[in-house]
Amino acid sequence: MIIESLGLVSRGENRRELQVALSFLLGPIRVESGCISCHLYQDVVNPNGFRFECLWKTELDFRRHLRSEIYKQLLILMELSAEPPTVQFHTISDTQGMELVHATRQEPGQAPHDSSPESQTFK
Repeated sequence: MIIESLGLVSRGENRRELQVALSFLLGPIRVESGCISCHLYQDVVNPNGFRFECLWKTELDFRRHLRSEIYKQLLILMELSAEPPTVQFHTISDTQGMELVHATRQEPGQAPHDSSPESQTFK
């Protein structure tokens, strides 16, 4: 799997336009072959900050996306960023969930833990 992560900062006066343009791309990307998910997030501390993230099933699917007309539109939107955009692609070889947390917390020889009542929730 591959995580595509794009960070943009709008100029205050064009925040709404950038948000609408990025939101418009979500639908077409979500139906591309191999797209597992695609989301747009807005920073709560800096409302001009946006993160556009997609999860791709395979590298082939992801590379097809990079060559698409939709990605060309993302590249154009990157040019509108008030700051240099952050573009990151993460290749994921393994994914685990709460089972890892539980297994790790049950391992013998773990570091001493806080015995206060507040810390008892996830033991």
